[in-house]
Formats: sequence, C-alpha cells, structure tokens
Amino acid sequence: MKNLLISLLALLFIIPFTVDARDFSCSQDDDIAGPFTSKRHIYASTYWPKVGQVVTFSLSNSVPSGGTRDWTFFGPDGSAIISPFNQNSPLITVVGGSLTGDFVSVVFNCRISDVCVSFSWDKGFGRWFTAWRTVYINSNQSGVPITGPSSISCGMNQSLTYSVNHTGVFQTMNWSFPSGWTTSNGTNTISTTSTSVSVNTNGSSGGYVSANFVTPFECQETIGMPSLLVNSSPSQLYMHGPTTICPGLDGFSTYSVTNTPGYTYSWSVTGVLSLAGTSSSGSSATVWAPGVTSGSGTVNCMVTSSCGNASLSKSVSVSWTPCNGGGGFFRQGEQQKNELEESVENNKDNLDESFDSNIMIYPNPVSDIINIAYTEKTNASVRIELWGVSGRKLKTITDYTAKYEGENLLRYNMNDLPSGMYFVRITMDEESVTKAIIHQ
Repeated sequence: MKNLLISLLALLFIIPFTVDARDFSCSQDDDIAGPFTSKRHIYASTYWPKVGQVVTFSLSNSVPSGGTRDWTFFGPDGSAIISPFNQNSPLITVVGGSLTGDFVSVVFNCRISDVCVSFSWDKGFGRWFTAWRTVYINSNQSGVPITGPSSISCGMNQSLTYSVNHTGVFQTMNWSFPSGWTTSNGTNTISTTSTSVSVNTNGSSGGYVSANFVTPFECQETIGMPSLLVNSSPSQLYMHGPTTICPGLDGFSTYSVTNTPGYTYSWSVTGVLSLAGTSSSGSSATVWAPGVTSGSGTVNCMVTSSCGNASLSKSVSVSWTPCNGGGGFFRQGEQQKNELEESVENNKDNLDESFDSNIMIYPNPVSDIINIAYTEKTNASVRIELWGVSGRKLKTITDYTAKYEGENLLRYNMNDLPSGMYFVRITMDEESVTKAIIHQ
C-alpha cells in the first residue's frame, strides 16, 4: 500500500496539468483558475478597441514569482493569431515589448470580428493556470471629430490649425481643405504623419475640412472621419460712430465701416433716428434725429460679400448731453445763430464790396449740387464752412492756402442733408462773408 501511494504521488507530478484557452468558448469573459491558485481576470485598457489603437492587457492581481508568462491571441475559429512563438502576425502587432511579461500592449491592425486573449503561467512542469478574455474588434476611428476654427473671416489671410484626437497608430493622415487654402506644400491637400496640420486661408471663403488615415498594416485600410464645415463671413468689421447724438440738426453724425473692394453695404436705422439724404449703400451713412428732443434707436449696416454676410449694429441715444453739457451747446448755438444771421445782414453793407462781389453761390435754392465761385489771392488762407440754422458748424468744406491768384469754383453735394436753411461762410485771410442758402 505504501508503494502504491508513492507511485500515485509521483504520477501526479510527472503528468503536466494544462489548461488551454482554446479548450473553452471565447464567448466567456472570466478566467479559468488552475490548481493551488486564486481566480484571476484579464483587464484591458479598452474592450472595444479601434483599428490602430494601442491596447494594454494585464492581470487583476499579481502572478506568482518564477516560471514563465505567455500571452496568446486566438481568432474566432480557435486558431492562434499571435503567440510567443509568432509575434509578426499581420492582424496584431506587439508594441514596445514581448508576449512573455506580466502585461502586453498590442495594436489591432484590422477589424477582426472578435479575439480571445489568453494569459498562461507555467512553473516548468505544466501550466498552473490560464486566464482569458474576449475582445471585440468591430469599430474604428471614423467617429473621431476634427477640431479647429469653425468660422473664418474672408478677405483676410488667417493662419489656422486643425487636428484630430486619434489615439492609435497610422501610416499617413490625409487632409483636404477648402479651395484657395494652402498647407505647407502650397496646395489645399496634404499627407502627413501628424494628427494636426497648419493652413493659411489666403482670404478665401470657407468650406469643408476633411481627413482620413491609412492604417500601416498588411490589411491596410483608409478610414475617414467626419468633415468639419467652416463658415465664412466678411473680414472682421467694426462700426465707427458716436453712441450719443444731439437732437435735430445739431445731431448730424457719420457712421462708417472699413470700405473693402467687392463689399456692398446696406444701412438702416430704428427708433427716433433717420438717415440723412437718399444714399445708404456706401460704407458710411449720415444719421440724425429730426423732430425730437430725446430718444434712442439703432444704426444697422448689412455688409455683403461673395463669401458671406455680416450684420453690424450700434445703439444710439439722443440727448442734449453731448452738446457741451446738457444744453450748453444749444445756448451757445443760439448765440452763434444770431451771429450768423447778423453776418448775413452785414454782408449787405460789407465795407470790402470787392470781396463780397467776387463770391457767387448758385443755384439758390439748391436741390443737390451747389456751386461756390470765388476769387483767390496768392498765399491767402481759404476756408469754406457749412453751418446749420441752430448755429452749429456742420462741415468744413475746404481749408487750404492758395498758391495762385485767380478764379476758383467749388462744387458741393448736399444730397445727404435734409431740406431747410443753411449758411455758407467763406473766409479768406481776415475777411469773411456768410450767405444763406435754401436746400429743397
């Protein structure tokens, strides 16, 4: 009996105890524990890896010291795709290591339906345990979005960067940009090994930015990603003009945007504001607030270009506040108005009748273009101003030093002004003449 017991114990250690992952269905996800061991599980950085993505597999707890560690990957049919004896499979690539450690990092090169991952520990007389896990390779990186600016300003060159958060391995990334854009190779397409690329818009309009990557494997695939639509609008614009204006003729104010060739402009106002004159299609417009003493409104400009539209708006309040402090200008304007009217009366008895007689303003009344004819003196300082009836100077029409003596004719367009009475003041050196005109 003693000899029989010894024979049975010897037989136990001579016959290897082997648990092979191929003996079990890959549909099970838990491990099979061998004798004298606790149950272990295989963990992965992801169980739904994408083509070209690096995945790391490891055990849930440590492996006993000594012995050998082997990782094996089996296909759906139970055959080994990659094992310690074959690390050059076209379907899976080992990354920066081997299949004989406590963990392994691999790249799935193709969209395999599923893979059984097996870990075995062998102390030298048969595997003591084998743990395994099923991984499904049925997705790819096509859902990775392109990131970067989704709107640009056309008409100006912008340097932009676009990228994708691709976490896997690829051979090349192929980029395509809207027409007129250029990458480092001077065209709007480029193949690169980077997940980001810089591009210049060159003042062109927007469009779609697209990219795809090519897997660097034997079963090579080109996988596209969702395109990014980049909208475009006219180059960055700003409306110039005051936010508070005076009521009536004292409030004539100019609003403008940068005049860009090829752009068209359409102006409009709201509230108590009105556009002065008939023209509202240029890059500037004159705005005033007739018939009110206070109020508010907005000045709007729609800028249209071949690459899109831009809407600009500025809120404007109507008040006497900017007119020299709550009505001070109005009082000053009344005094100036009286002085203008007195100046007109004095012109009738002007002591220097030759100066007055050399000035002609016609037609009067005027509907659009007014002609101002006068005789210059050599080196004389000439200034011609337009004043409103409230006593506010509306515009300096011209201001210069004459080089020669002789007759001169100045034409001034009054289309942007409302109908009413105005004063034209002509100053030459120390002499001044003021004449009243009617704009119909």
